[in-house]
Amino acid sequence: MRAEVYQLMRQICKKTFELEFIKKDVSQFLDRGKIEKPERRALTIDEQRRLLGQLTSDLFSRRVMFYLCTGARPSEIATVKKDEIRPGWIKINGTKTKGSVRWVKVSTRLSEMLKGESPEFFKFDAKKFRMHLQRVCLKAGITYDVDTYTLRHTFATNVYILRVPEKDRQTYMGHAPGSAMTNGVYTTFSPDVTAQNIYDIYGDWYPEF
Repeated sequence: MRAEVYQLMRQICKKTFELEFIKKDVSQFLDRGKIEKPERRALTIDEQRRLLGQLTSDLFSRRVMFYLCTGARPSEIATVKKDEIRPGWIKINGTKTKGSVRWVKVSTRLSEMLKGESPEFFKFDAKKFRMHLQRVCLKAGITYDVDTYTLRHTFATNVYILRVPEKDRQTYMGHAPGSAMTNGVYTTFSPDVTAQNIYDIYGDWYPEF
């Protein structure tokens, strides 16, 4: 919230100066202060169960499943091309790093779904999607802020629990080989969750890794 207020005050000051209501642009003297980013976490197994229970077969729900089953960054859904979808695999043409261009193993169900999607599935208003996601999560009893990165963390944690080799997990997440990000930042481990718990929730939305 502090960052949004800071940006708004700067815009107000600049516009007021441009309209000559003030003699000097004082926005340069505004101090944003230290902004701490909230700690990101994965959805718990119970939260995943409740979230999926709120989903239907609509466009929004299918996008949520895309993120939960691929670990893609928010903007990476727009990089998926239909001619780069294979049975059980999709190519994500990320732009963040060289390693962000990768093939991700997915279920046949997901790859077939993506093959049949219209262009609007891949390109949409990310802000509206995030707001809709938050509303759906609230209905599911998930009261903290949930965004696409939460879904990304959830995927990373699930494939860790499914014992996908670390090198493969780094590839699926678009991290460089040997990166500590995959385990240290994106994985929220719980010893109480088993691979069967995950497959019980996702069924054939998840492949056999």
